[in-house]
Amino acid sequence: MPAGDTIKDISTVREVLRECSVFGDKTREDFVRDPRHELAKIDQWLYRYKHEFRDRENRKHVFLSLDARDVERNPLYVFFKIGRFKDNDIRFHFGLLDILGDGREATLDEIETALGRSGIFDASNDALSFETSILRRKLEEYSRLGILRNRKVGRKYVYALAPDVSLSGWQPAVSFFSETSLLGVIGSFVCDRIARASALARLDSGTGGRDAPLFVFRHHYIHHALDAEIILGVLDAIGRHCMVTFGYLSKNGARIEFLALPLRIYQSVQSGRVHVLAWNARGRCAAVYRADRILDVKAGESVAWFERTKEAADRVMSHIWGVSLKDRQKMQHLEMTVRARYRGDFVLTRLAQEKRFGNVVRVDEMTARFEIDTYDAMELMPWVRTFIGNIADIQCTDAVFLDTFYVDLRRCFSMYQPEGDVG
Repeated sequence: MPAGDTIKDISTVREVLRECSVFGDKTREDFVRDPRHELAKIDQWLYRYKHEFRDRENRKHVFLSLDARDVERNPLYVFFKIGRFKDNDIRFHFGLLDILGDGREATLDEIETALGRSGIFDASNDALSFETSILRRKLEEYSRLGILRNRKVGRKYVYALAPDVSLSGWQPAVSFFSETSLLGVIGSFVCDRIARASALARLDSGTGGRDAPLFVFRHHYIHHALDAEIILGVLDAIGRHCMVTFGYLSKNGARIEFLALPLRIYQSVQSGRVHVLAWNARGRCAAVYRADRILDVKAGESVAWFERTKEAADRVMSHIWGVSLKDRQKMQHLEMTVRARYRGDFVLTRLAQEKRFGNVVRVDEMTARFEIDTYDAMELMPWVRTFIGNIADIQCTDAVFLDTFYVDLRRCFSMYQPEGDVG
C-alpha cells in the first residue's frame, strides 16, 4: 500500500469524523488543529458519503450523510485497515511467513539466522538491519495476535504458525456480527478473509461474479465503529473489575480526565448511540458517559467492590427511562391514558410493546392506562408526544413536565390555527 494511503493513528481520523458526522457539519476553522490530512483520507475512502456546502461567508462546511439501504458493510471500518507500517515490518512479516510456512517450528536464534540468510535485510545498510531484542518483541506481538503459537522447550521458546481455521459455514453469523456488534470491526476483518477465499474459489472454477449481501438493514447504525478501541478498553476494564482513567471531551470542547469504574455499556435502539455506565470516583456516584466523547481509556488497579457497586447502579438504572442520572433524590410518577380511534388500532399494542419498565393496564377494549415511576420524567417527553391524538388524560407529579407538555401543545395548535379563528 502506498505511504500516502496510510494513517499513523486512527484517533486523529476519529476526531475529524466525529466532528463532521456525529456532532454536525464543521468548517476547517472549527478544529483546534488543521485537519487537512484527515479530510484527505475521508475524501479518499468515504467520497460517496461526503458532502459539503458554503455559507454566506464562503466557508466550506463538511459533513457525512448516507442512506442505510445503500450500505452493505460499515464503511468506517476501512480506517482500521490502513495503518502505517515501516519497511522492516513488511520485510519481517513476509520473511517470517516464508521461514515457518512449511509448518516447522523454530527458535528465536534459528529465525534470526534464517532472516539473515534470506537477504531481505541488507546488513550493509544500518537502516535495514534488525536487532535480536526487536525480533523478540515482534515474535511476542505475533503470538498475542494469534498469528503464531509458541511453546517452551527446555529454556527456549519455539515458534510456529498458528493452525489455519476453517471459516466455511461461518459467513452468515460473522456478517451479521460485523454490522451489529460494538466490536464488529473484528467480524469485518474475518469477512474480508472469507471474501478473498470465495473470490479465489470462483476464479478457480471460472464462475466469476461476486457474492450478494446476506443482510440489508432498515436502520443501519455505523458510528459505533469509530469507538471500537474505546469499547474494547471499557469491556476489558469491566471484565477485570478495574478502575480506569477516562480522557473525556467536555461540552465546551475541552479535554478533561477523571477516575471511574466502568460497570455497563448501553446502546440506544433508536439512535445507535453508545453510553458507558460508570462509578465516578470524584463524585462518588454512578454516571453515564457518551462513548463518542471518550478520547482514551487507561486501565488502573482492580477493585474488590465491583459487584456491589454494579448492583447498586442497576437498582437505579431500573427506574431510568434513558440514560439521564441528573437527579435521583425523588421518584416521579407518570400516568397516561391512551384511547384507540377504532377497533384493532395498533396504538394500544405499541403502548404495550414500548412500555419498558412501566406498567400498562387495559381499561376497556378501546382504552389503556400507562403508569411508570422514574427518576426523570422529562426523558419520556419525546415518546409521550408520539401518542398525541390518542391521549385522553395525562398526569405527572413533576409540574415541569406537565407545563412543558401543554405549552408545546398550545404552540402546535397555534401553528395550524386558521387566521381569524380565535376559538
